[in-house]
Amino acid sequence: TMVLQLVVACVSIVGCYVKRRHSKEAFSYGKAITFVAARNRSLLHTLIPPNVLDRIATSQDDSNPLCAFINHGTVLFCTFELEVKTVGDMLYLGGVYSAFDLAVKEAGMSKQQHVACGLVHTYIVSCPRIARPYDTDSLDDGHYLEAMCLLGLDLLSITQGPLGRERSLEGRVGVSWGPVATVVLGA
Repeated sequence: TMVLQLVVACVSIVGCYVKRRHSKEAFSYGKAITFVAARNRSLLHTLIPPNVLDRIATSQDDSNPLCAFINHGTVLFCTFELEVKTVGDMLYLGGVYSAFDLAVKEAGMSKQQHVACGLVHTYIVSCPRIARPYDTDSLDDGHYLEAMCLLGLDLLSITQGPLGRERSLEGRVGVSWGPVATVVLGA
């Protein structure tokens, strides 16, 4: 019987050790998932406006995309050419985008994205109405048009300023105002 008690005790010790190890692994895994989920949620909020995420989360109909039709919206496109060959070029480009971001924030507009295709870099800005398509409080009846044109001039002056380079960029700005449709596709 003493041998049997010793075997049962050893099996119990091993069982407790295995259970404790699994519990620690499950805790670590849960903690890591919580961290990643918070980081992804934060990243998602930088890419998609919170009111759009709320609309997606509360949508009951998965078969239709979420759409918003906006009667009047203002969008600005600022395009310039820059060949990025060195780290210095990349730092310079980062400085241009940082200066753009600050000008957009000061103008009360919303940066949508910047796109690079070869040498051409395009920076896209929208009025608050487009940035928050489900907020009917921020209607754009044309009063963002003047502010967006002034912002365009500011962005052009940034591309023509030195920002640590001998030559300026040749920027172009286009502003569009009119009906806009926004849609969220995919899962």
